[in-house]
Amino acid sequence: MPSYPVLSAHVYRADGGSQASRAAPVRVENGDFESDVLGAISEAVLVTGREGRIVYQSPSVSSAFGYEDDELVGEQTLDLVHEEDREEIAALVERIGPDSTEQSECRIVDGTGSWRWAELSVTDPVESSIDGYVVSARDVTEEVHARWDREELLDRMAEAFFAIDTDWHVTHVNRHTESLLGVEAAEVVGKPLQEVFPGGLDSTFDEEFRDAMATGEPRQFEGYYEPLDSWFAVAVYPGETGLSVFFEDVTDRKQTELALAKNEKALRDLHDVAADKELAFEEKLVRLLDLGCDRLDLRLGFLTQIEQSSDAPDGVGTQRVVEVQGDHELLVRGESCPLSEAYCQRTIETDDLMATRNPETEWVPEEAYDVFGLETYVGGKLIVDGEIYGTLCFADTVPRETPFRSDEEAFVELLVEWMAYELERKRRESRLEQQNDRLDAFASMVSHDLRNPLTVAQGNLDLAADSGEEEHLAIVAESLDRMERLIDDMLLLAREGQDVGDTDPVDLGSVARDAWGFVATKSATLEVVCEGCTVAADRDRLLQLLENCFRNSIDHGQADVHVRVDQLDDGFLLEDDGPGIPPDVRDSVFETGVTSEESGTGFGLAIVERIATAHGWTVTVGESAEGGARFEFRAD
Repeated sequence: MPSYPVLSAHVYRADGGSQASRAAPVRVENGDFESDVLGAISEAVLVTGREGRIVYQSPSVSSAFGYEDDELVGEQTLDLVHEEDREEIAALVERIGPDSTEQSECRIVDGTGSWRWAELSVTDPVESSIDGYVVSARDVTEEVHARWDREELLDRMAEAFFAIDTDWHVTHVNRHTESLLGVEAAEVVGKPLQEVFPGGLDSTFDEEFRDAMATGEPRQFEGYYEPLDSWFAVAVYPGETGLSVFFEDVTDRKQTELALAKNEKALRDLHDVAADKELAFEEKLVRLLDLGCDRLDLRLGFLTQIEQSSDAPDGVGTQRVVEVQGDHELLVRGESCPLSEAYCQRTIETDDLMATRNPETEWVPEEAYDVFGLETYVGGKLIVDGEIYGTLCFADTVPRETPFRSDEEAFVELLVEWMAYELERKRRESRLEQQNDRLDAFASMVSHDLRNPLTVAQGNLDLAADSGEEEHLAIVAESLDRMERLIDDMLLLAREGQDVGDTDPVDLGSVARDAWGFVATKSATLEVVCEGCTVAADRDRLLQLLENCFRNSIDHGQADVHVRVDQLDDGFLLEDDGPGIPPDVRDSVFETGVTSEESGTGFGLAIVERIATAHGWTVTVGESAEGGARFEFRAD
């Protein structure tokens, strides 16, 4: 900081008045001044001609600035002013009107050649004998240095600071404020507060400032300043000259607090939904998607299921939308698209979340962006029973301004984990329900179907013992045979309720002929139309399925029933020329225990349906061209 002494200068009006002091009128007579009057003035006084040359200096110039008597007479006034301040002083002189005074601070050189700060007052006393200007100067070097020290202290503060006077004009702005608010002190000092901080009126800031000014009591508060999208912690200290305002940007902390509060509420809502035993899975799913959209401030939330063969290249497969919240013409429940067109194709390839707010330059495939146009996306893959099920995603068609925060990503990860758990639980419940159904069927069979032939066997065994007639033993043997068939079918039915693992291409005709060989065919005939056609299946279980179908045709048809096996575009069929299945019982033929034969077990077609389901096939019953039964097996 420069150590310049400073002068204060006053220009006197013709009536002898000035802003700082009063003096008797100054007259010039034949070039002589009334030195007794001018000498009585305590401040240093110079009189200049219109061209700026000094024609008089008061005795106080010597004591104030170290110049000898009349040493400055004949000098140009601007030569005493620092070159950086000359333009301002010249402009000041241009502004002076008749009998008016202008003031300014500038650096002037003293008698030792050092620079001092002076407060100058310049007057044009037109009604006096002076044809020029009267300049008074006061040394304000120490005052300026003290002010600099205060300003430097304020600039060194870690907090931003500004001051306003009682007229609500800005009087000081420190460097930190300049940086924080993007202003320059030279441009804002002296301006009304509302011009410097637009948007502050009718806000928390305005209310607190006015209350502090009115009561004289300090204020501390936090407020949101919309023009900068920022939060500030503010301390206001009132004084006699106005307000001193200290503030700091607490946006990061405030956003963290708000995010934590929002996250805490979202976690409570998540717990409430997940723990509600009265809600079905589908309703929980909808609520959780809504919760995720609200937490992330995104319009779309959706659950997808991915169907992709284990040996298929990356990106080859299908994405199906299981559920969606929000409006998008392509993201609709039940709709599918090639995996190559889906944002999720990258999501299932990583163990982490995939997130983007700039899809044109990030990892989103161009084809997916062109199709769906999602500008913001975050999603994670779902692992269910050790295998990829699909993805849980949140998105929007408008870009997000800031990256996803760690707490937001953690919430998405929590939703992904919860969804995977719920899907696994739903599968377990479905399996348990199927197992319970089978147990009910088995219990029914043990209590009813097995008891009937057992009762017959026991009764005829007693009759044989009493009468010794062997014909009773034949009935016992027949009952035992029926019981054996019932037990075999029961065990097979229990085994076929399990899922099928890996499948392989199987020659349908070859398996059909092998199955035909295991059935007592009587005079029945088999026709395999699709020689060389294949089906993706577990060969042994497909063999059991065909056996039961063949046995059903033979048991319900004539001795010479003709059975035909052929391929469909998405599966295969089996039909015969027997009496067929009446339309009113077709829906029930796959239920356990349903049979029209007195010696039948009622499990044959139930086993067929279980094996088909385990393969992911649907089986339907219809009528063949000859009026017989027709079974069609198609992939889901």
